[in-house]
Amino acid sequence: MPSGQVKEYEIEHFNNYGENKDFDAFDERGYGRIINELLKNLSEPYTNLKAIDLGCATGCFTIRIADLGIKIKGIDISENCIKYALKKNSNIQFEVGDIENLNVSDEEFDVVVLFGVMHHFPELTDAINESWRILKKGGILFTYDPHMNNPFYWLYRHKKSPFRSTKGITENERPLTKGQVKSALNKFKFIDSQIYCISGVTLSSKSAKYKGVIKRLIGLFNLIERLTDFYPLNNMLGASIISVSKKG
Repeated sequence: MPSGQVKEYEIEHFNNYGENKDFDAFDERGYGRIINELLKNLSEPYTNLKAIDLGCATGCFTIRIADLGIKIKGIDISENCIKYALKKNSNIQFEVGDIENLNVSDEEFDVVVLFGVMHHFPELTDAINESWRILKKGGILFTYDPHMNNPFYWLYRHKKSPFRSTKGITENERPLTKGQVKSALNKFKFIDSQIYCISGVTLSSKSAKYKGVIKRLIGLFNLIERLTDFYPLNNMLGASIISVSKKG
């Protein structure tokens, strides 16, 4: 069955980044906040784990995971992004590939990462099908996506918002709700699924992704993210949806 995702949009958009600039959306604090959520659910020693980052773009998250001693592979549909990722770290195996049709064996990985990927798919299950297949039993699927009920993302990205901007995104993209993520994961035999929101994921003011008004508002966004990173406020309005699911 053909995917609902228009892949040409993704390739064209991300090739623009990989050609001459990095797709580095977060600052170190922001990446660290998400990585901490991942590490809470991984067994040690990390050097025993085999992971894959699907939709890795220029490898910003992939490289930070590799720095922890985790053996990780990155796959992206953009050839330019993969070339850029290899320039940054040639010791990591980066490959061009379609995450709906992977050249990967069944149950090969302990950890599958979908970092900012599912919100690029009209049907979220299309992003998860191959992740399920290549994940070992007892392995972890970890996802991050922007949260639609966050006031900032609603105003800036929701199709019903009068202030919506399409700059810096593809035609496939939109923020998600926890309910949408839960519904997609429930179609697979995951156990112990956790779906929740966090704050504190701060953006990089140096990123080529942000321009114009949004670039000027990054400081305010980051301040609000830091101040609201406590439960239950972050779980209700945090800008980032996290899901952690174990394959049964």
